[in-house]
Amino acid sequence: MKAKKIGAIFLILIGVCSLFIFGIREFEKQDLSKYEYWIIDTEITDYEFIENGRMITVDWHSKKEVNQQVRVLDKKPKFGSPGRIAGRRFLVSYAARFKAKSAWNEVRDDFPILEQNYPDKGEYWKINVYDTKGEKLDKKVLDVFEITRNYNENYYPAFILNKYSIDSIDGKEYLTISLRKKGDTITDVRGESKLLKRLIDLETGKIVDIDPNNQIKSSPKIGLSSIDAFSQLFEDHDFYVSDDDIHFWKLGDNTKHWLLNRKYPKSMEIISKNPETSYIYKLASDDDLQTSIDMIKLVFPEGTNIFKDITIPATSSKDGQEHLIQSEEEFLQYYKSSTEEE
Repeated sequence: MKAKKIGAIFLILIGVCSLFIFGIREFEKQDLSKYEYWIIDTEITDYEFIENGRMITVDWHSKKEVNQQVRVLDKKPKFGSPGRIAGRRFLVSYAARFKAKSAWNEVRDDFPILEQNYPDKGEYWKINVYDTKGEKLDKKVLDVFEITRNYNENYYPAFILNKYSIDSIDGKEYLTISLRKKGDTITDVRGESKLLKRLIDLETGKIVDIDPNNQIKSSPKIGLSSIDAFSQLFEDHDFYVSDDDIHFWKLGDNTKHWLLNRKYPKSMEIISKNPETSYIYKLASDDDLQTSIDMIKLVFPEGTNIFKDITIPATSSKDGQEHLIQSEEEFLQYYKSSTEEE
């Protein structure tokens, strides 16, 4: 009889605990449902500097607690891009969470049109900045509202224009931010002429009083993926090469033969665990083209001639003629890369 009473009490306690946990989850869900726009906070969880600091292998992962918060939502919110962009020194990702706003900018990933330079309770808008100087990875987090107020309290932050790359001006790296003066109205891209564009200095973490429209932005254009034969080669091996990085879709069966696997087993381990969230980024070097070539060689078996039967189109050759090449030496002899001025 006593055992039955203990069993009944135990079942009651389990039921009470279950109801309590359920109540907490429902409260959390209702609280989180207030937020209708998210940029999932994404951070570097593992990395390795390689090739004498000319490159870095990284794995980006969204924060576990943010993933859990989004997962409990019944109604799908609006999402923005986390960035994950690279310069030659800095790596950047974005994070944001906003409640419902009166209007959304449809041409800017539905980013909310803000009437504030302070976040409402529970809101945030952050920039994660990773500094690779000295082959160390130092992180700082910029509060977009705070740096806007520090620049000028009479402005609201509107949006950050850097979606795919970091701006390089006179050897320094920046993001471009649009600011809206209090009282000015903007509903979509047609009203953006009213916005003030300024630069965020990634070294100091401050908005500087420089108009980016009056600056010459240095943008290295290596453009290997624009050559059809290279583009097909990369696609056949399930990765994408840009002027800044290599990004993997999936891994094939020959990764154990990669040069990367022999030279940098930690980098190989990083990529093998999470190929879709892993990148190899180019950093500062004396020869940007050679660094791109060396980066690509890492993801092929050692000794692979990636230049065999590559056609350099006339538009990409130094002499304006088309060339069918067979070696790296020929490629460097004829291929024209340039730093375009925007």
